[in-house]
Amino acid sequence: MKNYIFVFVAILMVSCGKQNASKIVATDSLAVKTIAPHREYNSIYHWKTTFNPTESELAFLQNHHIKRLYLRFFDVALDNHWLGEQLSAIPIATTTFLQAPLSDMEIVPTVYITLEAIRSVNGKEADYANRIITRILAIATRHKINNINEVQFDCDWTRTTRNSYFKLCRIARDSLHKKGIELSSTIRLHQLRDDCPPVDRGVLMLYNTGALKSINTKNSILDYLDISPYLKNVSYRMHLDFAYPTFSWGVWFRDNKFKAILRTTDFLDTNYYQQLTDGTYKVLKDHYLESHELLQDDIIRLESPRYDEVLKVKQLAERTLRNNTEYSVILYHLDSIALTKYATDEIENIYRHS
Repeated sequence: MKNYIFVFVAILMVSCGKQNASKIVATDSLAVKTIAPHREYNSIYHWKTTFNPTESELAFLQNHHIKRLYLRFFDVALDNHWLGEQLSAIPIATTTFLQAPLSDMEIVPTVYITLEAIRSVNGKEADYANRIITRILAIATRHKINNINEVQFDCDWTRTTRNSYFKLCRIARDSLHKKGIELSSTIRLHQLRDDCPPVDRGVLMLYNTGALKSINTKNSILDYLDISPYLKNVSYRMHLDFAYPTFSWGVWFRDNKFKAILRTTDFLDTNYYQQLTDGTYKVLKDHYLESHELLQDDIIRLESPRYDEVLKVKQLAERTLRNNTEYSVILYHLDSIALTKYATDEIENIYRHS
């Protein structure tokens, strides 16, 4: 993936307090806008490096009245400095737009920030917050994406990186408020008992909850038994929306040791795979898949969230953590192959409030 260098601009500092939602900001042509109320919408993530939805994906958006698209713009990751002098956090995997996002849909530019990257920005949070926001707005301008009320940061921050992430969020939030845009953050289950990040709202990620690299795990994407302890006697002081999985993947092992995640989910070719009684697959002969060399007797654990398991988790999470009657349900993510595994009424039931 081609690395991109952030554009440097001056930092405009504002107070840390949340802006009044009715305040009109008029500093430049992009910023003459009110902060719009966050509405309850059927929503979905788009997590691909190319934005080019198929006809069936566009039909899915229309049929399920989806009005908000969390569209991943780029990642921020740690990479070698271009002069080879030091490690630096840089944007990678920027999304290519082969289509323009739908004009009648609210777009939430989303940026994934790796844990290694957030460690590296310690002491430089203002600089990086400004670079990230500048890049988001430049991409939006280039592709004529005007219907932006919110930006989202996605980071699996921990207690050792909390201060840097929170400072990054605070500066980015205040900068975005000047343009009439709010900031949200993903919230993982282990973060529920920690302080809330200084953002306008959170999205609780109710997937990728198990020990993916353990051969003994049954389903690392979604398992009620993994989630329920996190939701016991817990409250959260910030508004939460809720994100549920609709994707699948294969987890590849050799000699009971994790090798990689496989995006392929079709292992029905009996010349190469044998389905075992626990739903895993054994590789029958050596071959290449997704540039990986699979060897005979390797094991692939096919993981997919069951509809009944999603509903069970949904009922628990929304009963425990919703702090008002208005919240959005978000699916992860817009992919026609994965979504065809769910019937229309099943998708509607996931979107319906518990």
